[in-house]
Amino acid sequence: MTILHITAGLSFGGVAEVAARLALYQQRQGGNVTLATVADATAKQLNAVDDAVNAGVKLVRFAPSVCSSLYFSREMLAGLPRLIQDADVVHVHSNWTFPVWWGCWTALKHKKKLIMTPHGCLSPERLNHSSWKKKLVGALDRHYLRRATGIHATCETEACSIKFFIEQASVSQRLS
Repeated sequence: MTILHITAGLSFGGVAEVAARLALYQQRQGGNVTLATVADATAKQLNAVDDAVNAGVKLVRFAPSVCSSLYFSREMLAGLPRLIQDADVVHVHSNWTFPVWWGCWTALKHKKKLIMTPHGCLSPERLNHSSWKKKLVGALDRHYLRRATGIHATCETEACSIKFFIEQASVSQRLS
């Protein structure tokens, strides 16, 4: 099975650690695994990423087109569809970033199995941070979550937050 993991960055944090460790495990189980991210060739990465690459996980870095904290990449616009065409499963990590949205759109366009792991991004506390931005683009994340083949929650509390986030728009539409 060919699995493509997509994450905004691999230099810090739990999301990068989990994505790299999951890719490593899947590679060791016989998968053909690729990890795609937005980062230039000199960007620091976690030891977990090095472990995965040393075990055979393919790492594809797409150079950022503007400020690296925005995670936008023209290279990813062109290159990610080719990676997705070859994948059986596309697994996106986190929310609110270009790599996630582009990965979801392209996976659905190519009728690939789409797995989404929000990694806590949909908890009430995280939704309150830059809430106006998240309200602005929340419909996009809901759209992809509703169409995903599977949603991976890291605990029961997160599963409840995801369910609430997905259903939020439906409830407000019914009340209007």
